[in-house]
Amino acid sequence: GADNVTVHEMAHRIEEQAPAIATACHAFLARRTAGLDPTVYNTGVRRGRRVVETVREDSFVDPYIGRDYGPNQPHTEVFSVGMEALATGRFGGLTDNPESGWAEQQRRADPEHRQLVLALLASAPRLLDSREADR
Repeated sequence: GADNVTVHEMAHRIEEQAPAIATACHAFLARRTAGLDPTVYNTGVRRGRRVVETVREDSFVDPYIGRDYGPNQPHTEVFSVGMEALATGRFGGLTDNPESGWAEQQRRADPEHRQLVLALLASAPRLLDSREADR
């Protein structure tokens, strides 16, 4: 619940503050979804406007990771959903871990996604520091 949302939104903020993380996530997403057509993931109404969310599905643990925000958007769902998985055990922490406590259908492995998020976390302090040095 709230823990998932908190971690997810915090990861979006980190991605905004460290553009190199966003760049890496965009590259990962582009490579994994190359040649895939967008499909409708969700529809709804927000602030009186009809919204259609699309994804490029690949074999992500959740199709939402392939969310297509369109060109020139500053973030993806790669880092945020990956952080959520690592911090809370959702999707088995991307390792298919049966000890995660999540429902069977949510325990799926994506070692490449897990490695990317761990590498970005390891680099984040340096990436954030370099942003300060650029000011």
